[in-house]
Amino acid sequence: DGDVDVVSRGGDAHLLPGGGRTEAGDPHHIRLTPQSPGDEQLTRGMHQRGSHQEWLAAMGAIASYPRVVANLYASFAAPLLRILGAANFCLHNGGPSSGGKTPCLRLAASAWGNPCEIDAGLLLSWDSTGVGAERACALRNGMPLLLDDTKRVAAQRQELIRDLIYLISNGRGR
Repeated sequence: DGDVDVVSRGGDAHLLPGGGRTEAGDPHHIRLTPQSPGDEQLTRGMHQRGSHQEWLAAMGAIASYPRVVANLYASFAAPLLRILGAANFCLHNGGPSSGGKTPCLRLAASAWGNPCEIDAGLLLSWDSTGVGAERACALRNGMPLLLDDTKRVAAQRQELIRDLIYLISNGRGR
């Protein structure tokens, strides 16, 4: 068994939390060993619940809402970027409070696992340390990084948002 500390597409295989492989007939079992409790929490959120048909039926109800669909498509684009040789990107859901930004992110997260902000959910807050943000990016390499609530970042730490957008867009820190 090999241990890895990132969830990433490597060659023709995809490494998944809890172990797993995508290559047919591969005799090696790949297991994710989180490097911190925060890493473990991030990876616990990636799991299946319900059926594919149930999820498709729920997503059919959102087809007439362009903002929601854009978030879902952006989420699906994340693992394709490296395969296509495309650059990383950020999708910003600007708007007034109670405008539906968080539900859009929850629906995008639901394609990958737990769409909550708490209890090992995939929806994270911008209110983080620089190191925590970089760890989340590294752990989600090839997967969408869904961040909510820029208002939670203190006024004196607004540079964190700028630096994190730079990190995500360029695929590396400053």
